[in-house]
Amino acid sequence: MDTQRFSRIANGLKSASISSVTQTADALRREGKEVLVFSIGRPDFDTPEHIKAAANDALAKGFVHYTHNRGILPMREAVAAYLKRQNGLDYDPKTEIMITAGAQEALMLCTHALLDPGDEVLVPSPGFLLYYSSIPMLHAVPVPYVLKEPDYDWDGAPVSDRTKLMIFNNPNNPTGKVFSAEEMRDAADFVKKHDLLAISDEAYDRLLYGDARHRSLAAEPDMRERTLLVGSLSKTYSMTGWRLGYVAGAPELIERLARLQQNYMLSVTSFAQYGGAEALNGPQECVETMRRAFEERRKVLIEGLTGAPNIRFNNPEGAFYLFIDHRDTGLDSVTFCKRLLEEQLVACVPGDDFGPSGEGHIRISYATSTENCAEGARRIRAFLNNL
Repeated sequence: MDTQRFSRIANGLKSASISSVTQTADALRREGKEVLVFSIGRPDFDTPEHIKAAANDALAKGFVHYTHNRGILPMREAVAAYLKRQNGLDYDPKTEIMITAGAQEALMLCTHALLDPGDEVLVPSPGFLLYYSSIPMLHAVPVPYVLKEPDYDWDGAPVSDRTKLMIFNNPNNPTGKVFSAEEMRDAADFVKKHDLLAISDEAYDRLLYGDARHRSLAAEPDMRERTLLVGSLSKTYSMTGWRLGYVAGAPELIERLARLQQNYMLSVTSFAQYGGAEALNGPQECVETMRRAFEERRKVLIEGLTGAPNIRFNNPEGAFYLFIDHRDTGLDSVTFCKRLLEEQLVACVPGDDFGPSGEGHIRISYATSTENCAEGARRIRAFLNNL
């Protein structure tokens, strides 16, 4: 079909490297090749049994119909209790919280509620690829702010008279950076100084290592009313396929998100939300078990790659990614990943997916087994040694 029949939005979107690389790796596996997949940010654990049991029980009881656009009240109450425990923030579950189909839909709803054509949005670089693809759909403009290497520190952002919104991601995908108390204060002061709104993407808030501590931008002084806090159950509870996320914010903001939800997908899957409420309210030992496993895999991967030629990387304090600077190899990020997959059967994501300062880097997800992390490090070293 002639592509001119499609919208500018549809024609302008490109397939994310995360999907294409993973699909290529899956195809190679079907051919019998032993591919190691480090491209997808998906925990390899099953959803804990008590969460599945709650959803199964809801299904058995007939909770199979539409829900409120904002989500079932028990799920919203569970989110409110969680945010109080996690961040010391008080939100009214009836008016200030909405359940979404994952954090990804939450981010889409937030930008659609806040942006008009021509508005500028400050987005982290490196930063989650959805920030760069979703904003142009609204004919708004993503403006990168560079996180300062080698540790990807907050270092301010460029502002114009069209700047309306800043997206802040803590812990950061793809770098694993967890921002310090001082950085959080500086970022909040920046938002207030320029009278901006903020989206605080906190999808990895429980996946922290060493002495790192999670801080919410919404918890900084005078930031709650100008911040939409976005969270997810996908990573914390290994529920990626359940598609459960949430937004917390001022009532007038949540009301507009609910109106968008009415028109986009009406409501989130009913019985899944009962599983989500159990995840947040129920036993939390499962979270710590998974976090410790990720921490061990992180250690194995870092030890295996330390001292490898022509690369350098920061020590990630959160999430489950290692962001490797390979510029000294002379290869661009797409070529590096293509050759690594062809020559060593290791699938990673090119850094140029994560904003302009991501070029010359690759992202490795250690949401896979310890054995795979050890073998992956060995293969990557072999690739580098053979360049």
